[in-house]
Amino acid sequence: MRNSEEVQAYVRKTIEAKALGIGPGATGFTWTKFGPESNADVPDNDDIKLIVLDFDYRMDGEDLTEAAREAIMDIVERRGQVLRQNRNTLVFCVADGEAAHRDRSHTL
Repeated sequence: MRNSEEVQAYVRKTIEAKALGIGPGATGFTWTKFGPESNADVPDNDDIKLIVLDFDYRMDGEDLTEAAREAIMDIVERRGQVLRQNRNTLVFCVADGEAAHRDRSHTL
């Protein structure tokens, strides 16, 4: 697994299957998504949703990086080109920057 894309795919599959669970109720959330590619990937309904951001969006100490803040705000504000109505149903999980960097260097 030296290819960065292979590593990303493995991490994504592992997180989705083992950490997030498979199917509704496995995590206490009705809907979960690891690394949405756009705000349109996240439904706008009254289900409680867990959005786990990709490792490119992380914490820097106790603060979000600018990229993570922008990604979260993009998802919170819109679904596609439409203003999001159910903003209070979104829960975000963001990786710790130092730990993500340390873990990434071990897998490569």
